[in-house]
Amino acid sequence: MSAIVLLAMFTAALAFGAGLYVQAGLGLVASAIGGVATFLVIASSHMALTRSLAQGNSGQRLAKLETSFAAIAKDVKRVSQASAADEQLDILTQRVDSIKPLLDKADKFSANVDAAALLKRLTGETERLDARLEALRSQVNIETRERHDELSAEFKILETLVKQLAERVAADAANRQVMREFVSDSAAMDTAGIDEEDAVGVPAGLLLPEDEDRFHADLEDIPRLDPSEVESLMLEEVRRSIEANKIELYLQPIMIIPQRRVRYYEALTRLKNETGKVILPNDYLSIAESAGVMPVIDNVMLFRSVQVLRRLEKRSSARGVFCNISVHSLLDPEFFHEFIAFMEQNRELSDSMYFEFSQPVIANCGPMERESLAALAALGFRFSLDQVSDLDIDFQELHDMGFRTLKLTADLFLNGMVEAGARIHAVDMKSYLERYGMQLIVEKIEDERSLANVLDHHVRLGQGYLFSEPRPVRPEVFGAKENAAAA
Repeated sequence: MSAIVLLAMFTAALAFGAGLYVQAGLGLVASAIGGVATFLVIASSHMALTRSLAQGNSGQRLAKLETSFAAIAKDVKRVSQASAADEQLDILTQRVDSIKPLLDKADKFSANVDAAALLKRLTGETERLDARLEALRSQVNIETRERHDELSAEFKILETLVKQLAERVAADAANRQVMREFVSDSAAMDTAGIDEEDAVGVPAGLLLPEDEDRFHADLEDIPRLDPSEVESLMLEEVRRSIEANKIELYLQPIMIIPQRRVRYYEALTRLKNETGKVILPNDYLSIAESAGVMPVIDNVMLFRSVQVLRRLEKRSSARGVFCNISVHSLLDPEFFHEFIAFMEQNRELSDSMYFEFSQPVIANCGPMERESLAALAALGFRFSLDQVSDLDIDFQELHDMGFRTLKLTADLFLNGMVEAGARIHAVDMKSYLERYGMQLIVEKIEDERSLANVLDHHVRLGQGYLFSEPRPVRPEVFGAKENAAAA
């Protein structure tokens, strides 16, 4: 690509020089100089921009590598100093050893009492000096080993950083390829179709802020409507979306951190109205539940989630999909009978499909809801708990019900554990849940600072807009339109 850009720049500079020669009437040499100067200016600007972008992408990892190299250089210097001290001890030892024969000879020929006493004292001092030198040598050897151990540890850290950098580059390329296969990137479809890198840093919400405001304003601008009339209009819009098969499946990755490799996907449903605008769950969910149309939406989501999961098993290292099911659907006799039959037909997916429920829903479950969950768990399917605000709960009971993952928001995990009634510190939460056979997922990680703080607490799974926003699955993944409508 850089070669093509440089060729285009050279062509433009050549055309500019020809224009100076033909149109401006300058001499051939002057025109050539002008063309060459133009090419050099634009080429150097392009190279500077390319270099700055490349440096920006790897700046953080390179900074860590520089820190490791500085630490290694410091340890090398300390080891060198220890080696120098060891050499000095060798010289002193040699000098003491050279004195000992002289003392032996003097002892044989000394007849003077005072000289004999002095000689004896000198011999004693020499022996003490020899012992001291041996002690110093042992100390230097110990310190040298410690320095070498520290140096070896620094090299291991450096090796880990380099390995992580390589894994990060490879994982980004693999994740980008998988997301391209499953996620729509067509701007004409108005489905937030952008490259994975562009999703980083996008504010919460699937629409741009002005689009969301415009959508809500459409409802607010309706003159003199009471809440029941607004709900009636929304319900009618939801019904039209369902009848027009405008139920779409979105995926958001759950990542292994810090490597940022996709471990799971969370499947989310979104509705579109007749104008193509997304209707957010907060606007339609309660209305759809009270009107009894959530089983239809959940049915489509389940059908499509199974299709995506089967395709992911062939093309991705992701280990499963999280599906959000309304408890109202579990209480619908007609839907639940078909739901259980459908899940039994796809029982081999029980290790890779998780059904997600909120803590308020589980806390208010009655006997019928619990029986529905038990029937689903009996097929081997497992559950995930999200929207957790109270951590004073019986984790053994959750495990017995079939829950295998628990999601906490980054804000609660880092700042609100005490207020949530947690009985342990956040740094021990992961290992504590593992005692009950459950995994911890920290969600709503929105920036690098939050990620760094989460990593300090030994968390291995994360989710949030820092990694990717929810994005729509390509329609071709589901096959023909009649198959999607059949759900």
